[in-house]
Amino acid sequence: MIPTLIAALALGAPGDAAHQALDRFHTYWESAKSLSVDLEVEGDAAPGKGTGRLVIVKPDKLRFDMQWLDTNYSLALSRTFALEIERTRKVYNQFAPHEDYYLPKLAVSGVWRFSLPLELMHGNIQGGWPTGAKLTDDKGPEPGSDVVHMSSNDRMGGTSEAWATIDERGRLLKMETKQTDQGKSYHNTITLSHYKINVPEPAGLFTIALPAGYVPYRVAPQLDPYSPGSSLPATTWAKVSGGTTSLRSAMGGRRTLVAFVDGEADSSQRFLARRKELAAALGKMKVQLLVASVGGSSAAARKAGASLYDKSGSGSFTAHVPGTPFLYLLEPNGKVIQAWYGFEPSEYGSLVTQIEDALKS
Repeated sequence: MIPTLIAALALGAPGDAAHQALDRFHTYWESAKSLSVDLEVEGDAAPGKGTGRLVIVKPDKLRFDMQWLDTNYSLALSRTFALEIERTRKVYNQFAPHEDYYLPKLAVSGVWRFSLPLELMHGNIQGGWPTGAKLTDDKGPEPGSDVVHMSSNDRMGGTSEAWATIDERGRLLKMETKQTDQGKSYHNTITLSHYKINVPEPAGLFTIALPAGYVPYRVAPQLDPYSPGSSLPATTWAKVSGGTTSLRSAMGGRRTLVAFVDGEADSSQRFLARRKELAAALGKMKVQLLVASVGGSSAAARKAGASLYDKSGSGSFTAHVPGTPFLYLLEPNGKVIQAWYGFEPSEYGSLVTQIEDALKS
């Protein structure tokens, strides 16, 4: 699956201490049909320190859990499953697996870019280094360990350095990187411990049951929802019937309760089950119900009973939709009367009463 360290031949003389250490690492990695390890990550990319655990079952399963300050992340990948979630903000990203499953194209957070030890995952410490990089070796902090130092310069005057600490068994204990560009330096350090290899892992570890109430990451809040009295900015939405429209045009000059939903989310499904009942109650108040899907496909919108859908993701983002179901009660000119986030069937009567009260105020 992973090529051997061919690139090493260009980095220094075969048989020296650095290459012996790298060979030791590769032999250990090849012996592991499955591998799990604890991680500590710190650097300039984010404040504080992250802690987590990585589990790999070759050739095609991966699970990574990371806690960074008060935010909890999980990533599960296989040939048939790919999901990442951020539990603090209750957002997720589900995408089709692809051949290079160790490098997902989508990510909930930049946390993955500096927390995942790709060297360990791919079995190749030098995979991303140019053939002209320098390779040297120092004795490591433990008996029989080595610190392999790699460095290179780019054409723009930037420098890249890395220090890989490898113990006598071939385990990667630390991966420290430093990049200097235009006078600014960026550091990142991943410390690895508590290795386990060839220990059976439960199959369920490589799937994640999406909790109720989670929303796609692309509509996660960057700012708070618009408060009563403020006006929503212009947003463009795709129409299930074809073409595009603005939210204001779709309202047709009427007072409107706009319901942003995700038909795949349990909380939205509970709301949609009462949609017709709510529309009838709103009609008595001379308010129309407009359902907009935050999903990017017309099929998902049609399934949810929505007339609009967010093909680009910009509509939900601009409207500051924090999750689903999210409701804006709007005047014909787009001014916010009130907003509600979330829905439980037991709250239906209270919601109708609150809408009535908001219209009276």
